[in-house]
Amino acid sequence: MVNESSKNKVVLFFKEKFFAHKLTFFAIVLFLLISVTFAVVCFVYRGGKNRSGVVTPLVSTEEVAKSRSEDVPPNENENVMIENSSKEGVDLNSKAKEVGAFKPTGVSIKDYSKLYPDFYTQRPEKQVILEKTVYLTFDDGPSERTPEVLDILKKYNIKATFFVVGNFSQFGKECMKRIVAEGHTIAMHSYTHDFKKIYKNVESYLEDIYKLYKLIHDVTGVKPSIFRFAGGSKNGFNKGNYREIISEMVRRGFDYFDWNLCNNDAISRTVTPVSKCVDSVLKNSKNYNTAVVLMHDSKPKTTTVEALPKIIDGLKEQGFSFEKLSNKIYPVDFSLIKPYS
Repeated sequence: MVNESSKNKVVLFFKEKFFAHKLTFFAIVLFLLISVTFAVVCFVYRGGKNRSGVVTPLVSTEEVAKSRSEDVPPNENENVMIENSSKEGVDLNSKAKEVGAFKPTGVSIKDYSKLYPDFYTQRPEKQVILEKTVYLTFDDGPSERTPEVLDILKKYNIKATFFVVGNFSQFGKECMKRIVAEGHTIAMHSYTHDFKKIYKNVESYLEDIYKLYKLIHDVTGVKPSIFRFAGGSKNGFNKGNYREIISEMVRRGFDYFDWNLCNNDAISRTVTPVSKCVDSVLKNSKNYNTAVVLMHDSKPKTTTVEALPKIIDGLKEQGFSFEKLSNKIYPVDFSLIKPYS
């Protein structure tokens, strides 16, 4: 009887507690259900984004392997060979390895096709990887440093790539014309170089880069086919939308180029010493077979100009050849070296 009475008291106790706190109980259960549902949705959504910046449904491993950021060989496509490669500065000699061009694996979250209908280019079906080759690239010009850089490149008979910004002054336009006239690649960087503005959303990015595209074309007659993100393709300002920006730009036919070497001329607000510019490149270039070197030709970068001949001489001693970038070149993987502090 005692045991039965005790059991009844225990049952009665829990019933009273349950009814007294039933709202709290149901709130906890509801919270747990919402949390589990949210976790599942996030898992599916993230699974639908591959690291090439393309938003897709959940796809097979073979589909995702097409992404250039997956660190796997690019997709082979035997349909069309690269045509007129030599016109773009790409010599298909014994040092060149021909591979399938990087292609998107899906579509963007939003349809941007009605924006800027003339902002498209043609991507080749194949690209090349040139063995023991270095690509010198200069961002943020043109400025007073640009003619100095061009003079050095002319002396060494080297072609390079200039990722320009929106300098619409007469001097800036003359620099752009000289870049093209001397056989270098002129490419898009950013019209304003205002990170907060251009990375606000995809529309803002397209507005900025299209304005630069038009400026380059109007001044030089060249329709650029490659670009470099201000701050690199993955940075603190575009981490929320870089995948969609990449997807849209690639859909339009444009290829972007990051870097795997840099002279560290933009790591602080002060001018980088010449010795550091040189060492930052030459001490790391030994580790690469194909290198894209990030440098800057904006006005304050006087030591970049001073260091350039030493960098060129050092790379030559290491056995590198020099080429300019184009959409015929297969992009290198983004280095962990950060050019901005």
